[in-house]
Amino acid sequence: MERTTVGSVLRTTQAWCLHLCEKETLDLGIAYYSDRFPDLPEANQYREVIATGTDQVAAAIEESSRWFKEKSLKCQRWAPAIGEASPPLEKALIDNGFEKHVCNAFRLARWPDLTRSEHLRILPARAMRDIFHKMLVAESPSESQSFRAYRANAWIERLD
Repeated sequence: MERTTVGSVLRTTQAWCLHLCEKETLDLGIAYYSDRFPDLPEANQYREVIATGTDQVAAAIEESSRWFKEKSLKCQRWAPAIGEASPPLEKALIDNGFEKHVCNAFRLARWPDLTRSEHLRILPARAMRDIFHKMLVAESPSESQSFRAYRANAWIERLD
């Protein structure tokens, strides 16, 4: 994976997935999956997918569908390898019910000078488990309350 800002974000996401899921390398990508969280898109996805030509795209979709079906899970997210979001792959995923989500990453050009504040205290999320859970549940108003709680439980499990 490239040593770029976007590559760093992708590696961080990949590390997060490994705390929550199992992974298995397939021919055209890596399947991340979780029996504990079968309805969580972050926990059931196909990442680092390399499929540029029409034949490769069809093979990747077939491979993902077959593999997740064998596990009685549903692949809910795809993440192409850096530079591999080809037009045929993008079109095939949209045709199969996925929607495109673009991640922008920013990096500091220089580290800012920050003054210490006596009024600010940062506590680790693990020490504030209940408040962390409430914050996560309140974060995504577009999702149902029960799904937000479901996702928050997965994040809390990751802390352990």
